[in-house]
Amino acid sequence: MDSGERDRLAKLYQRGHNVSLPKAVTDNWSWQMHARCRGLPLEQFFPAHELSAKSRRLIEDQAKRVCLECPVVLECRMHAITCNEPSGVWGGLTLAERIESTRT
Repeated sequence: MDSGERDRLAKLYQRGHNVSLPKAVTDNWSWQMHARCRGLPLEQFFPAHELSAKSRRLIEDQAKRVCLECPVVLECRMHAITCNEPSGVWGGLTLAERIESTRT
């Protein structure tokens, strides 16, 4: 929703019209508060590009193990796919795996 639409809805609301306001942005992100990765080093989920393929795979595999026990793994995965996250392990999937999952 852009600022013009927000202003229009705010004016209608102020005039007493019954307006359905969108959810607060935090409602869309609250799942992150329950993620198993919360507080872990970013490098554990976003391996440096200059690493060898073998090193990157090892880091990605470690991240995926964290995701296996995560109570919000599906929300995380859907976020990454919907928002086209360009890197990292999200919801137990690498970028290549996320791209592949949308093809099938």
